[in-house]
Amino acid sequence: LLDLTTNDIVQPDLPEAWILAHFPIAGTVGGLDVKVGKFMNCFGADMSDPRMNVFYSHSYIFNFGCPFYGTGAIATLHLAPALDLYASIDRGLNVAIEDNNDSPSFYGGLGGSFDGGRVSYAALTHIGPENPGDNYHYRYLSDFTLTWRPTDKFTSITDLNYVYEESFKAQGYGIAQYFTYALNDWLTASVRGEVWRDEDGFFVAQFASQYFAHIALG
Repeated sequence: LLDLTTNDIVQPDLPEAWILAHFPIAGTVGGLDVKVGKFMNCFGADMSDPRMNVFYSHSYIFNFGCPFYGTGAIATLHLAPALDLYASIDRGLNVAIEDNNDSPSFYGGLGGSFDGGRVSYAALTHIGPENPGDNYHYRYLSDFTLTWRPTDKFTSITDLNYVYEESFKAQGYGIAQYFTYALNDWLTASVRGEVWRDEDGFFVAQFASQYFAHIALG
């Protein structure tokens, strides 16, 4: 948001700066929320806010298959007890004010929870042109996250991801699986396993291999 305000390699930034308005709507369980400004995207199992995550480290899905934040407006309709609808227009993928192609992007999908909050899901996508001077070819980032808590101590999180870049006809996809078990009120044991494939070597260009797999323990 404050890009190039100094001559140093490290620049200041505001992770979030937004205003929120709520509109009651008859026939819905929670009405409509409209957020305008710069906001973090709730996309995938990992969030930009580390307090929301199982691990301090991030998955390949977070780094290469999900948007970090958007600048624009996002509407959340709390339609039913197990169904929220999301729709947003933003400046582009992780763009604050100045876009490299002056074209807006769409971000949206659906999510919700049921069974007393023991099962929750989110299916979201970000669609728009992301390459400099190119507003023809679109980049698609799509993710589905399922969280299941069969007991008060055990949690399973499954994260499925698919990305596609039209201009290079490049695609990437993968899955990350998390298991956590609360040993007591202050200690939780966790494990994450992930496989993510950059089929055309486009999204993770700094690595030689097209396959990426890792296991995290905590």
